[in-house]
Amino acid sequence: MTTNPIPTAEEILTPAIDELVRLRPLAVNHIDRGIWGDLLYGLKGQARVFRAELARAYASRWLNAARGAQLLELVRSTEFGATLATSESTALGHVVLQRAVTGATTAAPEQWLTVGVIQGGQGFRVPATSSPFTVPEGLVEAIESVPVGNTAASGVVTSEEPGGTWRHEQTIQVEVRATSPGAGSNIPSTTSDWWGKTAVVPESVGKLFDRNLTPIGIFMGGGSSGISDEAVRACGRAAFMGSRFPVDQALVAAALGAGLGVERAIHVDDVESRSISLFIADSSWGASPAWARIVGEAIANSGAIGFGCRTKVFPLRNIVCSARVAVSVAGASSLASSAQISSTARAALVEYLDTGDFWRASSHGAGAAVALALRSLVESVSAVALVDSQGKSINLDAEQEVAHLYLEAVTVDYYGPSGLIARGY
Repeated sequence: MTTNPIPTAEEILTPAIDELVRLRPLAVNHIDRGIWGDLLYGLKGQARVFRAELARAYASRWLNAARGAQLLELVRSTEFGATLATSESTALGHVVLQRAVTGATTAAPEQWLTVGVIQGGQGFRVPATSSPFTVPEGLVEAIESVPVGNTAASGVVTSEEPGGTWRHEQTIQVEVRATSPGAGSNIPSTTSDWWGKTAVVPESVGKLFDRNLTPIGIFMGGGSSGISDEAVRACGRAAFMGSRFPVDQALVAAALGAGLGVERAIHVDDVESRSISLFIADSSWGASPAWARIVGEAIANSGAIGFGCRTKVFPLRNIVCSARVAVSVAGASSLASSAQISSTARAALVEYLDTGDFWRASSHGAGAAVALALRSLVESVSAVALVDSQGKSINLDAEQEVAHLYLEAVTVDYYGPSGLIARGY
């Protein structure tokens, strides 16, 4: 393989410029500006678009054919130039605790809340859950000690209650790490989990200085047993593109190759703040603000951020959804294959929503993915509709927040020549 298989825009246009100067010698004074400069500027932009597509095709050809150690050697070669760590990583996050006193007879919180310290190493047991995300039982511990005050400056919110009494409430965040590496400690969260994953409430292991301190939620992300082949390919593509074009793929390559458990990375231009927003998730679609901060520091130290550029790293959240698929069949006898049809439709949608540009999913794309998967089982697929956990319709063709659509269930409506046969199979 050559080290520079894709020609630059300048290399593409140089023969044309040489020929122009040969035919019209005075044009040399107008190559950078003026009528010829404007024309060449437009052609150079088209050449860069063509070159980018050529580079993507070239990179995919080699990356898709390699596996395991061969794939790692390829992305680390001078051809792709990726800096890639493959070590296992430990999930990072934070536990959210809350304490409150109601019925207080004064508005001064320091008279009702005690001062103390949540010690480093304080353990929290995470219970196992299976819906909507599968989370095994685990143990996390505080990374360092957290002093807890008892005034408004320490985050205490005081509000007056009926009857002339007061309520003093305080929320504390404790950064934690899993006690062992691996993806088992990752906890996917949704866009509505403002206080962490409240369906996975940890329990404190050992006494806290205040018995009123109660865990109410948790964020965890970044645990892995190494990097997957798919993440290696994504890192290779990003490194290949990021080293050859003035694009944001260098940031993606730095995040995926940092050895911190990043498996998905999305970059979005933030016009208002004049920066690039990078959203990250691990192999379980989990993420946490604490983990995102560490990844951001690794990117900054990698040199991937150009001079004068700014980037912010955010945890990628999930939108739990279900799908309703309408299919046309020859008759009621097709219901005998309903289990296979449902599972096939779900597998196709999961693959579509989990891979590639998943945050840019479209109704046409979702319909095409299901229709292709069911082509031998049904006559046709007439509709694919997604709804969130609250039953609200999700319009894939409208502008959405940057989030991953986590498909929980699929139901199928069957239509025959005479109309509806069965609904909700």
